[in-house]
Amino acid sequence: DLLKTARQEGEGTLLSPLSAALALSMAANGADGETLDQFREVLGDGASLEALNVSCSALMKLYGGLGGSTECSIADSLWLDGRLEANELFLSRCTAFYGARLYQADLDTDGARRAVNRWVSEHTDGMIPEILTQNLESHIALLLANAVYLENAFQSPFSANATGQWDFTAADGTVTSTDFMRQTADLPYCSADGVTGAVLPYDDGRLAFVVLLPEAGLDSWLAELDGEALTALIASAQETRLFLSMPKFTAAWSGQLNEALSAMGLAVAFDQNRADLSRMGERNGNFFYLDFVIQSARLEVNEEGTRAA
Repeated sequence: DLLKTARQEGEGTLLSPLSAALALSMAANGADGETLDQFREVLGDGASLEALNVSCSALMKLYGGLGGSTECSIADSLWLDGRLEANELFLSRCTAFYGARLYQADLDTDGARRAVNRWVSEHTDGMIPEILTQNLESHIALLLANAVYLENAFQSPFSANATGQWDFTAADGTVTSTDFMRQTADLPYCSADGVTGAVLPYDDGRLAFVVLLPEAGLDSWLAELDGEALTALIASAQETRLFLSMPKFTAAWSGQLNEALSAMGLAVAFDQNRADLSRMGERNGNFFYLDFVIQSARLEVNEEGTRAA
């Protein structure tokens, strides 16, 4: 749903739903009333706030215990303006369930912007060197940040000697000479109405890289896709002898998610006249609303595996 609502038709979009969910789940702990109800519905299909926190905490522990050569880092932080009177229960939930580190700074300064960017860069192995391109405005009282870094090795790596240049045809018909990785291997292969794909397991035995090729183009296929259909498609994969050819590439994207999240059902949190984020605290007698949600993502795919942040 996040991809469908955030993506502009015909444009490449790269998102981490995990990163977005963890940051927004921290924010949910500061919500009340209708605002909290919308957080619960969008993030947990109506689950209680307690269940959402426990689920996120368990997910972070799960990702922290992967085997093989996988490197996985998930970090959360709260940046509090010096004039903020924060709610202690809100802070304690963010630290207890999400392992969030607390920082205090004058958020509208160059120093705060540099400090946030430095924190993001450190926790993404330098893949995301900057998330804030300009100083925050003076009305910002609190910044919630999540950083995810994931480095994986394919269980069946490609041979660098087999990589060569072939034509890649984009959705708009543009043809570009592109480095393609090639291998013949026994891999899980899936096929359904309008799409084929392969599952490339990582050497941790837990995670995998899924490559899908919609026959009629991404836009029409994505419009009909939902989580259950995607899960069923991947689960249906049968090990098959494949000749697999796929691009070696780096992709990056950054953008604001306000409109997408509002369309998904989180509209009240962005409305300064209706939002109830009173459980976060207050500043000068004023309560809060979500001003912006931004994400920056990067993915590198080569013969050995993938890096993502």
